[in-house]
Amino acid sequence: MISRLRNNAIFPVFILLLTCSGIVPAQVTVGSISGHVYDPAGRVIPEAHVAIVNKQHAAARTVTTDDNGSYSLIGLPPAVYTISVNAQGFAELTRPAV
Repeated sequence: MISRLRNNAIFPVFILLLTCSGIVPAQVTVGSISGHVYDPAGRVIPEAHVAIVNKQHAAARTVTTDDNGSYSLIGLPPAVYTISVNAQGFAELTRPAV
């Protein structure tokens, strides 16, 4: 009798989960890369150009740092990226395999 009660109690929960499964969003497989650009003295560099390249898919995205030297790129697929930073008056900096 207890077994029957458990089955009867679980059945409505199962039906509820089954009917709600259509409104649950799929798992998202994207990420983001963000950071700050500083000069050797530790001061932020605004308006630096940051390029993030996914060589596997031959895709590149660029962004410019804000007044605080910050940048952020969202919606990136999982991959290994190369990040390059250019700013007027500075040599280019490249970080491979990020």
